[in-house]
Amino acid sequence: PPYYLSIKWPGDTSPVFSQTAVFVPYGRQNLASYLSVVAEATSPDYGRLRVLRMSDTQQIAGPSQTANAMTTDPQFATLMRSYLNQGSANAKYGNLLTLPVGGGLLYVMPIYVMREAGSGSYPALQFVAVRFGDHVGIAATLQEALDQVFAGNAGASTGEGGNGTTTPPPTQPTQPTQPGGTTAPNQTAAVESMKKAQAAFTAADTALRNGDLAEYQKQVEIAKTELGDALAKMGVK
Repeated sequence: PPYYLSIKWPGDTSPVFSQTAVFVPYGRQNLASYLSVVAEATSPDYGRLRVLRMSDTQQIAGPSQTANAMTTDPQFATLMRSYLNQGSANAKYGNLLTLPVGGGLLYVMPIYVMREAGSGSYPALQFVAVRFGDHVGIAATLQEALDQVFAGNAGASTGEGGNGTTTPPPTQPTQPTQPGGTTAPNQTAAVESMKKAQAAFTAADTALRNGDLAEYQKQVEIAKTELGDALAKMGVK
């Protein structure tokens, strides 16, 4: 399904609020193209359709293949085992979002947990899973998951602790990662944007718990914008 996201296309100077979708040919699972329509009403490019075609010589995993790669990753399976097996809580997978980053595609999937006890249970954000190239990360926050995938270079300082289950640094990335010339000020700014995104996601959960759908949608959009800003500050083209 299409999603509204703030994305930064290759060659763009800043993220643009857009309606996005991926195209997988009928009867196949490989991704053929990534589409977006500029949805920012004040933009002179409002309504502009752009298509990012995948390589004709290399098979690119589609959403279903990516979701399968995430859920079968050993670290993912270990963290989710207690929720997927019988217990007092059930895991619910959120929408798998696709973002063009660094000449490749970054996939982000929120994972919610719903307690079985009580009639007023609601899904609460528990983990965020990401995939870039062949590398999968899963952590309590988006920032920590990105650090796992990018070997600690996602804009966060190395002193920030995760949940103790980090993945080994990729020895030979299959997709371009961020440039080595990213400056410390930009990294600090990226961390701040990621923190704002996390705060917005937390506020969205609170709004959803209170039944305020308008505020929930507002906070989700703020989080998406902050995530796009963070990627831009990381120097990702």
